[in-house]
Amino acid sequence: MDKVFYKNMSKFTTKYKSEVFKYIHFDGNYAIASNGCSMARMKCIEPPHIESTNGQDVSNIKEFTFPPYKHFFSKENVMSNIRLSKQDIINLKKVFGFASTFIQGSLSVVCIEKTGSCLILSFYTDDTMTRIKTMDGIDSDDDFVEFVNAKYMSNIFSFMKDMKIEDCEWTIKKGHTHSFCSGYLDFVIAGVRVPEKDKYMEVF
Repeated sequence: MDKVFYKNMSKFTTKYKSEVFKYIHFDGNYAIASNGCSMARMKCIEPPHIESTNGQDVSNIKEFTFPPYKHFFSKENVMSNIRLSKQDIINLKKVFGFASTFIQGSLSVVCIEKTGSCLILSFYTDDTMTRIKTMDGIDSDDDFVEFVNAKYMSNIFSFMKDMKIEDCEWTIKKGHTHSFCSGYLDFVIAGVRVPEKDKYMEVF
């Protein structure tokens, strides 16, 4: 495991009191890290053990039971699939990073809206609505409106960029779950649930 791996996986571990999510968990050929809202899973060849996020072996501590996680990566309840190129990944990292920097409040809530072949990102900074067309020419029939945490999304695309992934599949599922799969690196992020009535007003 290199420094890039630990640097990025540590972004998906919690800084709170949950001992289970403070470490990178190894399960067979997979390394898994989660903060309870987003999860990263990467194929690797390592014996099952737990390591701290800085790469130090902590095998002498109590062994924690990592919660069941595999069903989160299932292909059930898929609403839309979007193929992302390397350039898409770079562009999305920039726009989500920009949004997370300027949004006020800890939730960093942004709206992702697909209309026709366009993907638009919307968020409020103070009293100003910013709308950015992030992608065009998407070959997917289903339109949707989803709300996510911009910081978590930025972490995902940062990880992909650092790991030099050429492309990936972005799956939007019913129930506000977003899944990203590159073949050996998977992510799941929980969307922000908002009331159906006055979505924008309730969130922003």
